[in-house]
Amino acid sequence: GAAFLFERNQGGSDLWGPIDQLTASDAAAGDAFGHAVALNPGVAVVGAPLDDHTAGADAGSLYVFSRNHGGGNTWGQVRKLTLPTQAAGDELGSAVAIADFLVLAGMPGADTAAGNSAGGAVLLARNFGGADNYGLIKTFTAADGNGQARFGTAVALDTTHAIVGAPFADPGGRINAGELYVFSRNYGGTDSWGLLQIAAPEELPAGSQFGMALALAPTTMAAGAPFAPMGQSQGVVEIFSFRARALYDEWAAGWGLHGASGVPLADPDGDGQENILELYFGTDPGDGASCGTTPAYVGGGYLIVTFAKSCGCQGIGTLAGETSPDLQSWTPATPAQIRLESDSFLQLQIPIVAGQKKFVRFRAEVP
Repeated sequence: GAAFLFERNQGGSDLWGPIDQLTASDAAAGDAFGHAVALNPGVAVVGAPLDDHTAGADAGSLYVFSRNHGGGNTWGQVRKLTLPTQAAGDELGSAVAIADFLVLAGMPGADTAAGNSAGGAVLLARNFGGADNYGLIKTFTAADGNGQARFGTAVALDTTHAIVGAPFADPGGRINAGELYVFSRNYGGTDSWGLLQIAAPEELPAGSQFGMALALAPTTMAAGAPFAPMGQSQGVVEIFSFRARALYDEWAAGWGLHGASGVPLADPDGDGQENILELYFGTDPGDGASCGTTPAYVGGGYLIVTFAKSCGCQGIGTLAGETSPDLQSWTPATPAQIRLESDSFLQLQIPIVAGQKKFVRFRAEVP
């Protein structure tokens, strides 16, 4: 097997031309290298679910490639990933997803207490256990799994949610109707990656194989059911939305905050920062010594104030900058005053005018 990398504007404007071909350093016939691929800037992960190694036949492997490894713009292999707990037939690498420093891989052939090929998935983190090492931080299985469900056939990932499909699960006795499982990073405790939700739409009959394909955006996920009979056609894609308040409530529950102490404007640790600000800062809402700061400096005639946002706040409410001449009336920062705005930062630049006062604050809100 092989995988191919394409780059935009390679060979012409808006053309996608090939720039590299990836193969395994220990390639062998029948490995199915390239069955699944995932990519982020500078890193490619390729699954070879039928690779045979010390764990047994078809145990499966992951291969990690890095840009500029071995030469300018060359994508070289930097790691082959296997697990000490693997067994023959696990098919690790049947599905792969990558988000920042995390890699999620399906192993749908894994046997569990639920039965043969009930399936599993593993979450690996870069630099966990050593520089450039991809260490195991979580193993996922289906809480209500059944034999042959093949949990891990499809996966999707961002920095706060892991989604795993089990297209041959039998929810409510509907044979092979399929299910998907949503795991949340801080649900049940910091970095616990607890099970948040099991989705199995009741309108999908037996044989739909819901969860065969998955995609995830910050507030939306899509799941394919390729064999669902829908009128004159076959197959459907279900779209799910994460509501901002539901995501906030999930975060609060993960910190053990409930009732009045868990609402966005509560300050259970008395540090002067409400829960919603603790979420955006990525600080502990139960520890008064854990506070976020907004560094400020003067340069080029401007006051520069920066709010570094936690990755856990994506899709939850809004963060905006405001200014005031007197701490009484506040107005939103103008486009000219916003120096940088991204998923990670909100930075304001306020002109310094001799003899004038200007106050700056950041307002975080959740619906």
